[in-house]
Amino acid sequence: MPRFLDLFLYEIRQSKDKIKKLLTISKDKLQLYESLFPKYWNSLPDIQNFKGEVFAVDSSDGIIEYRDGVIIHVCRALALSNTRKECRELKVNIFYDPRKRNDLVIFRSRMREHLEHLVSLKCLNNYNEDLNSRVLFLDGSLYGRMSHVPKDSEIPGYQSFMLDYIETYSNILKKSKEKNIPIIGVSKDSRSRLLGRILLTHKLKHHLTRSSLNSETETAVLSSWSEIWKRPRNALRKIEKLSKETTIPSEIKEVFKEALISRPDIQIISSLIKEPGYTTPLILGIPTPALDPLLYAFESGTLETYIENNFSKALVEEGEEIVEKAKKILLKIFEYPAIYMFYYIPGKNEIPLRIDVPGWTLGFNYHIDDVKSYETPYSENKLEWILNMLNSFYAGPKHYNVLLEEVDLKVKLKQRDLITIYESALMKELKILIEHTRDVRRVKYP
Repeated sequence: MPRFLDLFLYEIRQSKDKIKKLLTISKDKLQLYESLFPKYWNSLPDIQNFKGEVFAVDSSDGIIEYRDGVIIHVCRALALSNTRKECRELKVNIFYDPRKRNDLVIFRSRMREHLEHLVSLKCLNNYNEDLNSRVLFLDGSLYGRMSHVPKDSEIPGYQSFMLDYIETYSNILKKSKEKNIPIIGVSKDSRSRLLGRILLTHKLKHHLTRSSLNSETETAVLSSWSEIWKRPRNALRKIEKLSKETTIPSEIKEVFKEALISRPDIQIISSLIKEPGYTTPLILGIPTPALDPLLYAFESGTLETYIENNFSKALVEEGEEIVEKAKKILLKIFEYPAIYMFYYIPGKNEIPLRIDVPGWTLGFNYHIDDVKSYETPYSENKLEWILNMLNSFYAGPKHYNVLLEEVDLKVKLKQRDLITIYESALMKELKILIEHTRDVRRVKYP
């Protein structure tokens, strides 16, 4: 028996019920969603062949750790088009290992996205101007990139990096609109919970209308519900207090309990639907609670204080001029376009893909701070055009987008290549011998 397998099996058997509970939705939980879900589900339209030019963008990175605490971070991004054009970008970042490992993980993720934005700018200048249909795919969520908190990166020498990130992202979003080239975010592993929250909200209101609760209690329940996403503990306390004062129907309590689970939308959709189709697009405004402090700073006139608190290390590294730079760049966050989000299943039994598109591509020409309701009208003709384009790059099970799949394979940076190619070139250029950290210099037993 392989080493540790017996312990692994013991742990699995001990947690069997918990694992099953997470991997599947029980029938009683599914009932909270299934009656309302059809309102948000649509069959795919008759697919027409897409004729146009499309770029797909992805990135990869790797790190080499040296014995003196220095990290060399190599990050690269690649864009490929269906007309065989190619754009590239590569950055080398050198810094001391941060104290918290999670800071490095976050920095690497943000830097990969940043390089995708830089290479996207190149793409936007490289399209065939004679073609009317032009699209750019980004691997990942457009909205997620808007949700990053502007603050020090916690990486020595790169503390103000998020300001460059925001400025570049703002530039590609503006330029894509100017050139009428939609940027489409495609996420195959989304953990979004927005659709589930909306369905549960409708379910709660349905139960309230059928209950015998007085208007004062109904208002108190809805007040608790509005807090459950940001302050769940406080919301539960309110419901518990209400339960002591009056009888709260069990079905209402069940909705609150389900909300606390934070079940991903893709699990709900996969449990209810097996056929191709898409969910009704929902429009997203200012990311909360991530950007609530920044929004408050703007509204209260305390932006400079926000910058001093959130970019204190950048101020040390770059001086007071960073304050004026930050003031100009942080304003651009509220100029981001509103984002429509929907789920798309290209084929039978496929995993739902999350699709993000700027609001203007579906007829909503406003910024994120203009959004008043998730359920905002959109152009069905323009949505059909996007669905046609998405389906044109679907090639059967596990091949949800052949162009994104191809760019992923070509840009992927393997550790072996990092050491044998990039590190060798580095030592040759610098004419020095570099020793790795202990975890890289493993002893090989004979």
